[in-house]
Amino acid sequence: MSKTPRQLAARIDEGLAKNIETLAPTGLSQSEIVKRSVALFAEVYKVAVDNKVAAPDEIPTLIAFQFRLPPPPQPPRTGVLRLPDLSLTRES
Repeated sequence: MSKTPRQLAARIDEGLAKNIETLAPTGLSQSEIVKRSVALFAEVYKVAVDNKVAAPDEIPTLIAFQFRLPPPPQPPRTGVLRLPDLSLTRES
């Protein structure tokens, strides 16, 4: 059996409540917001330590970032699609 606890308790102070409220429009649950936030912090830490920007006992400060949004939805396609005739039979 795994030794990882199934639940984690954290006090919700004013700062955490504001951060969760900021992310509420994403539609994620509070639990998912916390999970994704911890995952992002862990990735920042790992990259900084792996690249020797920070020592393992230091908390790196993120000073720049890039992000990508998902592509916008495309309008539905309508009408007739005419494909070329790609016959595989050879004419002699």
